[in-house]
Amino acid sequence: MTLIIDTCNVLHRTGILPPELAGIDEQGLVSLVLSSRYRNRGAILACDGKPRDRAISRGTPGITLHFPRPGETADELIMALIARSSAPKRLLVITSDREVASAARKRRCRILDSDSFLGHLAHDADRSARNHTDQTVLEESGSLGVEDWIDQFQLDDQLKGLAASEPPPPRPRETEDTEPAEGDPALPPKPPTPPSQEPWEALDTDELLRRYERGGDEPGTQA
Repeated sequence: MTLIIDTCNVLHRTGILPPELAGIDEQGLVSLVLSSRYRNRGAILACDGKPRDRAISRGTPGITLHFPRPGETADELIMALIARSSAPKRLLVITSDREVASAARKRRCRILDSDSFLGHLAHDADRSARNHTDQTVLEESGSLGVEDWIDQFQLDDQLKGLAASEPPPPRPRETEDTEPAEGDPALPPKPPTPPSQEPWEALDTDELLRRYERGGDEPGTQA
């Protein structure tokens, strides 16, 4: 599944992202996408205005910033990409623009409004930050000794003495796997791993952009 993002439409939505993420630019949007559930999907960011520094695209494989031709708008660029796609059902169009959404719906693309998309990015960014904090706490707590734990939880001196006088319990010995004895029921074999249920395949974004650059109708581009 390839994302086509109506970049200007997404960046101008307000009240969705938390204050620390509000006011992001194209680079900030790319960073959020790369830390979200969409990080392994190809993405085309359709941007308004004239082409700027392409460093964002060069530094992030699978994500492309694309600008319209002179006299063309980003909405027209998105609709042209949709019209020239040979696999429109594999496209996920991110927009709240009615005209763009209508064009995507006619070709049976998947559509996600900009507010929902930003909500996903904010949720995934928060979860990533909490996971990082939890990992830091675990790494720091792993360096504490028994008396450090007692001090941290404010336990009494009697427990401190007990902890100091008693040796730690022996570690259990690792036993080698042995074949079942005669008469013992054999363990059932593990069930096979089910195949991946991913219903959407990635669409080659480079090929989609080549179709746009060539222009005109090509075989297989009609719904």
